[in-house]
Amino acid sequence: MAIIIERNQGLIRQSEEQFGLECPYCGVYSHMTPQSVPDFDKIQKDQPKHVGLVYQCDACNAPVFLRFAVKQYSNDAVELYRNFFELERPKERFSFSYLPKHTETLFREALSCYSNNNFNAFASMCRRTASSAFAVMGERGKLRAF
Repeated sequence: MAIIIERNQGLIRQSEEQFGLECPYCGVYSHMTPQSVPDFDKIQKDQPKHVGLVYQCDACNAPVFLRFAVKQYSNDAVELYRNFFELERPKERFSFSYLPKHTETLFREALSCYSNNNFNAFASMCRRTASSAFAVMGERGKLRAF
């Protein structure tokens, strides 16, 4: 499925099929409908490497922001790669009942970092979470965990 922004027609998809994502707001895997497309003349003038499009979740009508890399510029069209980057991701869901309170707090923060694409912060929070869990388990528990 090629995604093309044309001067006169706006967003064109070569196939009429829709695509689905897990909505970051309602958590439902749903079809996404194009809602907002950038101005062709502005894109053609600036020629950015990436273009942002706003889609609408068909389940809850919330806006979902996606960033596409530009494949090719021509006089009347801008072709985008079909791979995209989600600017907002769904929150990760886990059962926290088995964790001590302090470890749970750290783990929730780690998951929040992951959901917001802050991967270095996610790695740091995972180390802090593991350290907290090992402190609660003691030396014998730490060896058992490995």
